Amino acid sequence: MILKSWNWNFERCLPSNFCDNVIRYAKEQEFMGGQIGGKKNIGLNTDDLAPKRKSEIVWLKEPWVHKHLTPFVFHANRNAGWNFEYHRHEPVQFTKYVDNGHYGWHSDMDDEPYNDINAAFSLGRIRKISMTIPLVDGSEYEGGDFVIKNSFGDEIVIKEARKKGSVIVFPSFLLHKVTPVTAGTRYSLVMWTLGWPFN
Repeated sequence: MILKSWNWNFERCLPSNFCDNVIRYAKEQEFMGGQIGGKKNIGLNTDDLAPKRKSEIVWLKEPWVHKHLTPFVFHANRNAGWNFEYHRHEPVQFTKYVDNGHYGWHSDMDDEPYNDINAAFSLGRIRKISMTIPLVDGSEYEGGDFVIKNSFGDEIVIKEARKKGSVIVFPSFLLHKVTPVTAGTRYSLVMWTLGWPFN
């Protein structure tokens, strides 16, 4: 699929107090180790797969978080010219990267639609649109760059991903990574938007 825009960014559009409140709230929850599910290894060879991920996460289902994020999906999808059909959002993932925390090259889109009959909201759907939000400025940590690989294989460092309160939206099938955080702590949010598989 050839895209006019590989990503669509909204620079520092979320209030600082929203970012701070999310961090404060997430820290009160129980963290778990970041996992890798499904077969999200599209376009990778086995040398790219290990070590894949080192991070801690918290799942956020709170409406006050979602309501701040969902409008950006609509605007990015339209403004970037993707015009993907979609209609569901997964719970938001709060992620903490510290002490060499990282996430190697991966795609958010699985190679098969969700098939859990007990999860009607996702059944038969795939991740189509991904979003990441930096909750702290890049001056508070070292490393931790967010990088996208376009379909030509070019690696694009997204500078807005180091600016607190920015929103970065991109198609879920694009490979991307977070480079190791070598000092400080990087906090971010991730949200995935679901739709029927592409024809």
